[in-house]
Amino acid sequence: IWGTFDSDVRNRLGIGFLLAVQVSVTMTKHSRNNTDGAVFTYHERKRMGYGRERKRLSTDSVRRWNCCHLSLQPCADPIVSREGILFDKECIYENLLAQKASMKRKRKEWEEEQRQRQQESDRQRAAEATARDRRFDEEQDLLGMRNRVRSDDTAVVMEPSKKRMALASPSSIGLKSNFWLPSNTPITVTKQKTKPDDVTRCPVTGNPLKLKDLVPVKFTLATDPDASSVEYICPVCRASLSNSTSAAVIVSPGEVVCCECVDRFAKGEGMNPVTGETIQDFDQEIIFLQSPGTGYAASGGEKKLVTKYEAAIRV
Repeated sequence: IWGTFDSDVRNRLGIGFLLAVQVSVTMTKHSRNNTDGAVFTYHERKRMGYGRERKRLSTDSVRRWNCCHLSLQPCADPIVSREGILFDKECIYENLLAQKASMKRKRKEWEEEQRQRQQESDRQRAAEATARDRRFDEEQDLLGMRNRVRSDDTAVVMEPSKKRMALASPSSIGLKSNFWLPSNTPITVTKQKTKPDDVTRCPVTGNPLKLKDLVPVKFTLATDPDASSVEYICPVCRASLSNSTSAAVIVSPGEVVCCECVDRFAKGEGMNPVTGETIQDFDQEIIFLQSPGTGYAASGGEKKLVTKYEAAIRV
């Protein structure tokens, strides 16, 4: 290329043009079809699923606000805990009964293990006491044999039992190297079980949960024929309830109302928004439902993202 220009043109362009041409020839292509590069491009990593991938969850992947946390289906007989976890009565009762059955079984296994450990400890103490008595008797017999000395010899006569023990000692015949003998095989120590918990817990949060702490819930159906897509509404302001709105449960009647009515009547005026009675204890009378939020923003307090990790290798 440089030789095709005249001398005047080459003088005007200078050395800068020559360097630019050389760099453009030696550098690799920065395009999607580049297959001779030493490293992967961003487009190639995305195409072959290289590394970590993230995707935002849509509304179809988020639990609806009136669905059970266990079955993920609309609650036929809704019931709520003090933490605002909504359950179906049948599902949470089955879960708590299963927890009690599991705790009873683990309790029985733990008691059996404790009984076996106690028996093993008693056997070890009995064996140690027997060994001490045997050593004491052997020492007494050895002292008695030492006093019996023949008239023609002053050597001490060793007791036959001591002689057999000396001959049968591991150091004399090298039994320590015989690893296949049962006495030289290692002993497997089983891990001791911990004492099982006697408290039933919430399957969502893991905090203690009892049947008496569950509060029945009543939903108000939409009676407006035009609101075909709205299932439940607030009984006070008649506003629709969905994943994008916050709701709370009034304990005394069990009605579900929107948080705007709670802020206006319960917090502002100290009055029950459903019955009109005075609220004595706000924390005991009002239970805020944990909303799952929507799939388009962090409305539920956290971003709805799913992460997938792939093997970070190049084949």
